[in-house]
Amino acid sequence: VDFRGRSLTVRLDDGRKGRARAEDRARWVDHGRGKEAPSPWHHGRDEACREFRRVVESRPEDWQAVVSAFERIPKPSRREFGLMIVYYAKRGDKHHARATFENMRARGIDPNAFVFTRLKGD
Repeated sequence: VDFRGRSLTVRLDDGRKGRARAEDRARWVDHGRGKEAPSPWHHGRDEACREFRRVVESRPEDWQAVVSAFERIPKPSRREFGLMIVYYAKRGDKHHARATFENMRARGIDPNAFVFTRLKGD
């Protein structure tokens, strides 16, 4: 087919690309989640995240331990940032909650409704 002075070739979709993507997704779901961490870095990050959650749940009154555990996470995700913001909000420390929120945004992590609610509510 001639289109604006260029020759275009049109091929009909036989479904191969869609099936390949679906198989890749299924493999990722089966092997990617709930299995061993893919690298030592990921394993260390996962361990640091578990330790942070354990400290927040078991020793919330020890704010230094909570902050230290959070800072040991190499690259916190939205979940860890959210837990830290909620922790500060429960303590009534709006200054640190807002600073953590801004740090999360500066890293390019968009907050969800839960984080906004906790930041505004407490």
